[in-house]
Amino acid sequence: MKTVTLKVGAKGERTAVAVPCQLAETLEDMQKLARNKIEVVIRMFNRGFRIESQERSGARESFRAGDPIEVIAKKVADYDPTVVQPRTTGPRPPKIVTVPKGKKSFTADEVAAMLAAAGIKATVQAAAE
Repeated sequence: MKTVTLKVGAKGERTAVAVPCQLAETLEDMQKLARNKIEVVIRMFNRGFRIESQERSGARESFRAGDPIEVIAKKVADYDPTVVQPRTTGPRPPKIVTVPKGKKSFTADEVAAMLAAAGIKATVQAAAE
């Protein structure tokens, strides 16, 4: 068994904290961590397998690209976890918003138009006073 650092946090909350976490290196370690409950081992495996099947088969990227469900289903069905496959891509690239030079302030509608041009959905709301 090995000990690693796990960052625990939630988006929008305080800064994540780092805590020690044990990981299994053998099947025996898995049983110890699961308190000898086979249903826990199966549940944990299935969760990890579902995540891996999306990420490493390219199914998630196909979904983002708008591919039909048949293409996505085939990628998941053809996924072979015994073949070392890198993640197809990392996190989505950041969207770039082009701001015109020379202007020091913008109206809410102008900002919304710039965001829309970059493919970011935005709603204009009146500020609370």
